[in-house]
Amino acid sequence: MNDINPDEIVSLDILKDASATAIYGSRGSGGVILITTKRGRTGKPVMSYNAYYGVSSILGELKTYDGKGYAQLKADAAALNSATPERLPMP
Repeated sequence: MNDINPDEIVSLDILKDASATAIYGSRGSGGVILITTKRGRTGKPVMSYNAYYGVSSILGELKTYDGKGYAQLKADAAALNSATPERLPMP
């Protein structure tokens, strides 16, 4: 809507229900707004295109655990987080 100059608008028609679906099919079921402007522009149509292209790659893989490995990880974490360091298991 920002591309349309309000001074160039001649009429604004709102089509609802059957009149919109008769012209636009199921895409017009929510209603259609028709904007008629004073005049078109002469000359070739102009179209602009702006794009971005990027490549991403994995920086590293995460270590995953099965059930037994995860249980061991939690047990080791609980042992290392204890308040008495002398009870730590030796590797």
